[in-house]
Amino acid sequence: EMGPFINPLVTPDKFKNSKITYIDNDRGALGFLRENLGQNVQCIEGDLDALDDVEELREVSPDYAVASQVLNYLDYRAFLSTVIERLKKGGMLFINNVPDYGITKFFAPQGARPKSNAEVMKVVKEMGCEIVEHLLVPPTDPTSKTFPHQRDERLLLVARKS
Repeated sequence: EMGPFINPLVTPDKFKNSKITYIDNDRGALGFLRENLGQNVQCIEGDLDALDDVEELREVSPDYAVASQVLNYLDYRAFLSTVIERLKKGGMLFINNVPDYGITKFFAPQGARPKSNAEVMKVVKEMGCEIVEHLLVPPTDPTSKTFPHQRDERLLLVARKS
């Protein structure tokens, strides 16, 4: 799972017989994950914008990859290209993303981050994946105190590498 921060979607209690690797650039978050999720996880500090430079990942070919709320913070096309290239044939990619949602001061420049959910789906297909399923979750109530800035739909996408 890439960019799990302290709330990963994939955890050892849900996937008991799986080797789980978390990749994040936040040492504190990785320390929290190591401490709270036990020995069955591998935590790798790495720049998601430069996955090819992360030595521990050079020989990795996962069955599954999860990218949750990271696409706004990096050159998402380069990121997805690297992730999809590394996936095993038939491997599954899960994306959770809301365009222009998150901590704006850390956003990648316009053009590097996705403009829309439709653009993300188009790019994933162009990179050799079949969209298995997708769901567009409506934006939150603008008066919500929990998610007040989510103006766009949330994309939940499952794709299979052809």
